[in-house]
Amino acid sequence: MKKSLLFSLIVFNSMLSFASECYHYHTPHYFDFFIKQGQLTFQHTVKDPNKISFVSRKEITLSRINSIEFKIISEDAKLILFSTVDGYFIIEKNYIKQKSMEQLKSLL
Repeated sequence: MKKSLLFSLIVFNSMLSFASECYHYHTPHYFDFFIKQGQLTFQHTVKDPNKISFVSRKEITLSRINSIEFKIISEDAKLILFSTVDGYFIIEKNYIKQKSMEQLKSLL
């Protein structure tokens, strides 16, 4: 009985997928920039290294920038360059990762 219980626990334990031990230094960050309900929306998603579990997802509406003729001109690991009828704009991804939602809403 003890051997079968131990074997069952070992098999069950090997089937479990464990969450990452730390969400601060090796979780992938994903950035999306799109129009939602007629307004520009910037979305920052953090996933677990297993690429299935979500750690967090924030959406920031850029209500002060017109969404007419919105185009992403260029994007790299650090910046997003986009344009609208109002002009050209740059968003620094690292800045968005470090600020809280309330701080960002007061700026935008």
